[in-house]
Amino acid sequence: MGCSLWPWGKRSPYSKEELARIADKEVYIIDGERYIKVPAENERGFCYVKVDEYLAGKVTPLPLRYAPREKGEREGGSSGWERAKETPPLPLRKKPLPLPSYPSPPYLKKKIAIFPFQEKTTAVSLSGGEVARMLAATLMRRAPSVQVIDYEVVKKALEKLPERGRPKEELKGLGRALGVQAVIMGEMYGPFEFSIKEGDEEKKICYVELRLRMFDTIRGRLIGEYKLTNPLLKAEGGAEQAVAVAIEEGVKELKKVIERMGWYSRVALVEGEVIYLLAGSLSGLKEGDVLEVCSPDNLRRPKGQVRVIKLFGIDSSMAEKVKGEGVEEADLVRFPSGA
Repeated sequence: MGCSLWPWGKRSPYSKEELARIADKEVYIIDGERYIKVPAENERGFCYVKVDEYLAGKVTPLPLRYAPREKGEREGGSSGWERAKETPPLPLRKKPLPLPSYPSPPYLKKKIAIFPFQEKTTAVSLSGGEVARMLAATLMRRAPSVQVIDYEVVKKALEKLPERGRPKEELKGLGRALGVQAVIMGEMYGPFEFSIKEGDEEKKICYVELRLRMFDTIRGRLIGEYKLTNPLLKAEGGAEQAVAVAIEEGVKELKKVIERMGWYSRVALVEGEVIYLLAGSLSGLKEGDVLEVCSPDNLRRPKGQVRVIKLFGIDSSMAEKVKGEGVEEADLVRFPSGA
């Protein structure tokens, strides 16, 4: 006995149209019967309805109050079944929190870090690291203004941070160390693989859900939360295809948020009159570019301006002071308003 999400395993008794109707529902097995968890009509909480009855429009709910609260605990009623303890779903935001937008030429690339996804199901056919790399490749292809930093570089930077163990400070530390503007973390549910039969033909179906959080590195705050899934009507194929479709379906929203952020980088080091920046040719800077400098603690009052005098390495540059005083390591550099 017991219950599980996506209980049909390798074969589904439902047609593609029926699967589409229950795609956004939580499905459980209770004493061998498939149930959907739905809001109760005349009482608080939820109730369970047999899937077949739900699809046929005949609803006879099994109230949640008759279900045990913990796995292994039994009620004294006639059903006598077990229910696994549930984990509340992640609250998802459709719109990002407000974030400063800095004017900049459209050819400049914003640095983003993507962490490996946490695998929330067992025996996955794709690792969280592979999914993160797929998201990075798709994001850079669909959004030319994005530069995703290799995670090995990010991991080494994290290991050197004095803020280890304090998530908010770690995010801010990554911004100072690498010039990263945003960090994406996520959880992967699935991929769930099963089959449906249409006439004499059997089709392989795969479904996955990716839950993403995006953080900025100036304040270390949450920008937004997003859910990426592959529609069941586009779910034919294996795990890699399911993940690819989910990413393609959801990357548009990520692109919009990142584009609204504008572009900025960081001061890496100040040595006398020379100012080293964490951006260069790969980011799109050019010799002669004039950038505004401000403290991450006071974004509204610029300290002054610097001019890029030399590009070097893969993505670094040297600058000289044009005006102002007090430029420090980890200060932000951005194009002046009206540039």
